[in-house]
Order: sequence, then C-alpha cells, then structure tokens
Amino acid sequence: MNIQLRNRNALATAHLSGSGIEIGACHLPLASHHLNVRYLDNMTRDELINGVDYITEEQKRSIVHTDIIDDGESLSRSELHDESLDFIIANHFIQYCADPIKTILNHLTKLKIGGALYYAIPDKNNTFDKSRNNTTVLHLIDEYEGRTDPYDLTHYHDWVFHVDTITFQEDITNKAILLKSVRSGIHFHVWEAHTFIEFLSVVQALSGEFVVERFFPNNGNEFIVVIRKISRF
Repeated sequence: MNIQLRNRNALATAHLSGSGIEIGACHLPLASHHLNVRYLDNMTRDELINGVDYITEEQKRSIVHTDIIDDGESLSRSELHDESLDFIIANHFIQYCADPIKTILNHLTKLKIGGALYYAIPDKNNTFDKSRNNTTVLHLIDEYEGRTDPYDLTHYHDWVFHVDTITFQEDITNKAILLKSVRSGIHFHVWEAHTFIEFLSVVQALSGEFVVERFFPNNGNEFIVVIRKISRF
C-alpha cells in the first residue's frame, strides 16, 4: 500500500467510527475495517466493470459491490434517512459535483449530530487540471443560489480547452455540447488546498453547524478534510 493510501486510512481510523456510507469507492475503497460501511454508487458493480475505462482489468476485479444505488450528490432516492449516518466518505467526488455547496449540505443532512464527512479532493496543481483557474467562491454561490446554471456550457468549454487541449473554437464548442448532452463526468470545479478551505468557510456560514476537524493539505495529488457536524440545521 502506498503512502497516500496509508495516510487516508490513518485519518479514517483517527476520525471515523460507527456506521455510514462511502460514495463512489469503485476499486479504491477506504481500508476501514473498524467501520460498518455500505457502498453507494449510481451504478451496480457489473455496470462499473463494463463502463469504467480508465482503470486496468486487474483493478476492475477490486471494484466493490454496490450496496445502495443512488445519486451521491442528492442522496434522495434511497432508504437513507436524515440524521441516520455516523459518517460519509466521498473521495475524489466533490469536483464532479455541479453544485458542491448543495452537495455538502445534503451530506450534512444525512449525518447524525457528531457525525463526520471525510473528503479527499484532488489538488489541481498535481493533476490534469493544473492549467485551469481555481473555481471562485462567488461562482459557487451563484450556482447554489440559482443565478447561474450548474450545467452551463462554460464548464465544458473550460474542460475541453484546458484538459482535452482542443484550441480551435468551433471544435471546442462542438465537444462541449457533446459532453453536456451525455452529462459527461468532468471535473466541474477545481481547487488548491487553501481555496478549498476558503470555500468551506462559506458553506459553514450558510449552515453554521459544522467544524473542520482535520485538514491534511499534502497527500500526494490530493488533500483531505474531515468535517464534523456539531448541531442540526
């Protein structure tokens, strides 16, 4: 096991307990033998094996069984009740969310008071997102409050230009339209460690009901945050 995964597991051991869910674990679930974990995804294991093309055949054999089929952003289609979970783990997930503020608030709603959110988030400087601008707090607030469409073509244009490195404007637009039409799983938003903490302070102001219990800023290509719910909102 590499040091990045060891750090993830050590933080989970230190900060998580009880029963909860891990969203989008795929072939890299958190090694959490002290926890009662159910795995949530929007696809079954067989669908993931057949549909995920960025991992090897050997890695596909490690894909976890999906216990709960649901949308990891809303958590609205399953039997998960409000204030029913001790923890939610969502590693390399929040960047795929069209409205991260709403997603975090939805996750907090499912936690018991005293429960924890455990997120590992890619640091844009150490990924294919490195040439993209950090997502601004104002942008995220506008999406949350409905002033802009979270699925606006702007996100797809940015991805196509900076990640797919397509430079001809007509080709950028055509590819962006295609990606939007199939709701392709792009990184809608990107952060560095310090900009993510700034973002969390805004979410905290909206809810007023959690604290950042642990922040681990340098874990390979990612940073890790543990959020503790301290009261009902």
